[in-house]
Amino acid sequence: MQVELAQSEYQLPRLTRMWTHLERQAGGRVRGMGEKQIEVDKRILRTRMGQLKRSLEDVRTHRKQYRERRAAVLSCTGGLSYMLLLHELVSFKAQVIGTCLLVCGLQ
Repeated sequence: MQVELAQSEYQLPRLTRMWTHLERQAGGRVRGMGEKQIEVDKRILRTRMGQLKRSLEDVRTHRKQYRERRAAVLSCTGGLSYMLLLHELVSFKAQVIGTCLLVCGLQ
């Protein structure tokens, strides 16, 4: 969506050069079928740009809400995860110390 919006914004001021063949058909006058076609194309492009901006804003809102929910879940489980990790490290350290004592014959 962002790429399409950027392309549309890039294209909008450059539309006047795309319809020079229609101006020639109208006898070189500035007003005529070519001018009308340019106006129609600009209106279509602006409408599409508005739709893309609204869609992007919806996506931003949805991602922000998702991020906030994910952060809330992580903050709730963060302490528990830390305690479980600490418990596992302590029990592993005890196993290592016990194994070393057995190997050295001190136990």
